[in-house]
Amino acid sequence: MGDRVTGGLDSYDGLGARRLQIQSYSSHGSISLTLWTGITLWCSLETLWSHTPLWWPTLAYSQSPSNLWILQWGQLSGPNTINGLLLLVNGLIAIALTRPQVRPPQLILAAIIIFSGAHGIGGLWSWRLLGDNPTQQVNVGLIQGNIPTKIKSSGTGLNLAINRYVSGYKNLASQGADLIVTPETALTYRWSTLQQERD
Repeated sequence: MGDRVTGGLDSYDGLGARRLQIQSYSSHGSISLTLWTGITLWCSLETLWSHTPLWWPTLAYSQSPSNLWILQWGQLSGPNTINGLLLLVNGLIAIALTRPQVRPPQLILAAIIIFSGAHGIGGLWSWRLLGDNPTQQVNVGLIQGNIPTKIKSSGTGLNLAINRYVSGYKNLASQGADLIVTPETALTYRWSTLQQERD
């Protein structure tokens, strides 16, 4: 009779271990499914919204300009790659905090590894891009006319602004600027109006 009880206990322990493995596997499967479904839905919705007038800036823009290493991932597929990484790391942390039965330390460790890996790879890309070939740099020039808007709205002020910006363009172009930037309120009139006046 003692052998039967022992055998029964051994058998029960074996079943219990199998049940635990099945539950552990299905928990990890549901975590993966939850994460990938959430990431896919979010990125798909952002892509759809970007084609409508109701679109707002993507989650990836929240990393700019302070997190340059993670922004390097945008080279792969634009902001969706960054969105996916942000959602994956935060999703792992959220599941670890809300589902204690699924081994939170492992999920937190996975989030830290993904976070560190993404930043490390982004840092390498950033360093490689900056140090790769100095001859591929872009020289940017900025024109600051320093003309108050009140003055620019008059005929004399407009002519002064045009003269300053044109001479600034010529000066920067002669110095080898590849891109020349002006303030958005540099010239306070419609371009079509200037074209009509010139014609």
